[in-house]
Amino acid sequence: MAKRATVGIVLAGVALVAGAVLQARGALPPASAAAATPAATVAPAHGIAAEGRVVAYPGAEVKVGAERAGRLVSVLVSEGQAVRRC
Repeated sequence: MAKRATVGIVLAGVALVAGAVLQARGALPPASAAAATPAATVAPAHGIAAEGRVVAYPGAEVKVGAERAGRLVSVLVSEGQAVRRC
């Protein structure tokens, strides 16, 4: 029984190594590529649109920036005020 289990474990290991080698050579697609679908991106007509949430581990430093430099001159709404698209 122990010999049979050892043979099974060795065969499973060889199969895993062969799969990893084929995937590394590009013969097999990555497992996540099959389930992933490209997200549709829509560029805003004008201005900048952003949404999201940044969460960091305690003690970690997070830097958030924009691709273009600029200065925010004014904000025409108050915090918590409802806004809608015109």
